[in-house]
Amino acid sequence: MSRPAWILSLLVGIPVAAASWVLPLAAQGTAAPTTVESESCRADIQVWADSLTAQLPLFANLERARLQTAFRVVLVGIPELEPLAPEEQVQLGVDPADQVFRLYFSTLERQITMGSPESEDPNPLAGRRSDQVQLAHRAYVVRRQNMDPWRLFSLELKGPGIPSRDVSEGGMAQAIRRWQQSGCPG
Repeated sequence: MSRPAWILSLLVGIPVAAASWVLPLAAQGTAAPTTVESESCRADIQVWADSLTAQLPLFANLERARLQTAFRVVLVGIPELEPLAPEEQVQLGVDPADQVFRLYFSTLERQITMGSPESEDPNPLAGRRSDQVQLAHRAYVVRRQNMDPWRLFSLELKGPGIPSRDVSEGGMAQAIRRWQQSGCPG
């Protein structure tokens, strides 16, 4: 296998290979995943958000592999945080006594489409195409008391040609919940 083909197969194969052994392990045991509550889940909101965005590509790509979607998260931007005023919390449906932050982050996602297998070209990269999209996410995270862990309350998505929509039950929200359930690793 030539060097470029080897690199491409490695880049494409890693998420698939990781998902092929991690996801079956995660599926073993109980039907409902358990939560590992660590200190990092209770950390200062900026530390929590930095840990989340550092680990989100891994958790999002595992979720994407489970859902069998073509796009993979390549990069997650630096998180931006904004506390919510009590009146905004009421509009959101959250108790005004809770701590609530609006978290903004972006993702760069890429899909690689391989060329036709019938191609006569000896170059294995011939016909390869890469599509990418940058998406903006707005999450609301909540905790009741200072020592409670932060929890995802809702998640919205916006992208080029995509109107803002609630994706609180989508793949990215599920990836964030799995990160939380694994103890908020940093």
